[in-house]
Amino acid sequence: MKENKEHFENPGDDDFDVTSIDSLTDKLSEIERKIDDKKPISKEEVGFIYGLKYTVPDSVVIGNSGSGELVKHMSRVLLKRKPEEKQDYAIFFDCKESEVAVTFDDIHDNTIIAMCNFEGPKLIKMKSMPKKLKYVLGARFNNSPIKDLGVLEIIAHGAYFTYSKIKDLTPLTKIGSNAYFSQSDTESLGSLRYIGGDAYFEKSKVQDLGALVFVGGDVLVDKNSKLDFSNIEIEGKIIEK
Repeated sequence: MKENKEHFENPGDDDFDVTSIDSLTDKLSEIERKIDDKKPISKEEVGFIYGLKYTVPDSVVIGNSGSGELVKHMSRVLLKRKPEEKQDYAIFFDCKESEVAVTFDDIHDNTIIAMCNFEGPKLIKMKSMPKKLKYVLGARFNNSPIKDLGVLEIIAHGAYFTYSKIKDLTPLTKIGSNAYFSQSDTESLGSLRYIGGDAYFEKSKVQDLGALVFVGGDVLVDKNSKLDFSNIEIEGKIIEK
């Protein structure tokens, strides 16, 4: 996370110049040669290849010459790294391989990094968060009995709190994409500073925006909402529903 280096950064937080396909391809080719030669790759190189995975397919301009080949090239490199996937994430996040999960079923009490979405029927049966979990790709707390986020700091993609029982989002600091608070029990955003996409507050119980300083999309609120966004940087518009 760029705001506070004490928190985890995300693969894909780098600002890729998606108009410069050739330079991205050249760097990817250089890393691929190291992989083919059985040479170790650095934390920066790990961040680059997984950053492409999570950033470029959604960012490359349709019709951009060479973009399709870049995506195919990226997929080939990721396939070659599949056996080392957990090891790569451990390198990037400076943790143990045993503390990384790549599927929901992999998650256990010692998991710190979950490179998967935190959602599904098994989540609905969980009464509390895994004790050490600090990072997940995405999260859907819809209808979950979980009442607090434990030590969770980052939801890298979207977060759904609809019909959740979580009243305060502390210690969460970042939601990388859209955030949905409609019809949830959430009253305070707590330590949350960053929402990367749209923020949905219609029919929500949120009264306290907490530490929030940035919303990367639109903010949707009820008409006559008393929420005060005057000190928050909003890249989109405030839309009353």
